Amino acid sequence: ALPGDRPGSRSYRARMAGIDVVIAELGERQAGTMSRQQLLDSGIGAKMVHRSVERGRLIRLHRGVYRVPGAPVTRLQGLWAAHLFAGPGSVASHGSAGYLWRLEAVEPCPPTVTVPHERTVRTPAGVIIHRSRHLDPVDRASQSSLMVTNPARTIVDLAGEYRRARLGAVLEGAHFNRHASYTQVGEALLRTGGSRRPGSGLLCNLLDEHTGGENLAQSVLEQLLGELLRRAGIEHFVRQHPLPSLGAIEGMVDAYVDYAAMITEVDGRRWHARQAAMERDRDRDVAAAASGTDRGSAPPPRASRTAPAGRLHARARSAAPAIPGWCPPTPGPTPVRQRR
Repeated sequence: ALPGDRPGSRSYRARMAGIDVVIAELGERQAGTMSRQQLLDSGIGAKMVHRSVERGRLIRLHRGVYRVPGAPVTRLQGLWAAHLFAGPGSVASHGSAGYLWRLEAVEPCPPTVTVPHERTVRTPAGVIIHRSRHLDPVDRASQSSLMVTNPARTIVDLAGEYRRARLGAVLEGAHFNRHASYTQVGEALLRTGGSRRPGSGLLCNLLDEHTGGENLAQSVLEQLLGELLRRAGIEHFVRQHPLPSLGAIEGMVDAYVDYAAMITEVDGRRWHARQAAMERDRDRDVAAAASGTDRGSAPPPRASRTAPAGRLHARARSAAPAIPGWCPPTPGPTPVRQRR
């Protein structure tokens, strides 16, 4: 307060009325909560913030986080308070995000947020704070004006906390209610560490059971195929290349290695045993061989555990031609097998 600005004076009342306006505006947007920094940024002095707490205009929830008296105490309010305490860059996650997205079978939990891994935040009582090395913009969204992990990333996070039956119910409900498809969940798993994440094996198995591997997005398969080729020492290849043939059969192949005249394809079906599919593959093999092109086939690296559809059993068919002056690269951890 200014010198001479005594409680009860006209200037004091005018100043407090201005504070009340700021508090009301912030509270309306944030489920009745606000942070000390937000009040300071709005032009309210530190002493006036302290006085507002002393006089009951604000109620302290966490250090530097307050709520408006009379505002309904809700789960959303607790989550906003946790987010404001964790600071910029934090997002509601795990069970709290599942609650905001109204995912089926999500268990009630304390307010839960995730912050970037490089930040260290002291966790207040009654709040759960996770740290993540993978918190990309593509995995974030806004819900109830609050930053939150999107449904697919939320399911990936919950995989490390839920047992099989509950996780399966969350996964299936999200797919059929169009919150997140099986493919989107698989893509989120790949982005956030794959097999290194807790619960990834269970989630992979569930995805495989629900899809049979048939609905895995082409972008995911291509990512796995690119990783395999690089591990095998093949750095230069063209994705989605026209099928090399003499014109009898047309189509696109997943990867084409021009200097080796070799094409490689990945099949997302769980069991590649359907007669029509096998006949089509043989026809493509013959067409490629007629043009002097080899057709390679290999499973994505550690496909049974790292791929979203846990048992992709992706395969690559090959009949390597003799290419003068070219030697196959030394195989990496997951070799590309070739048939002569």
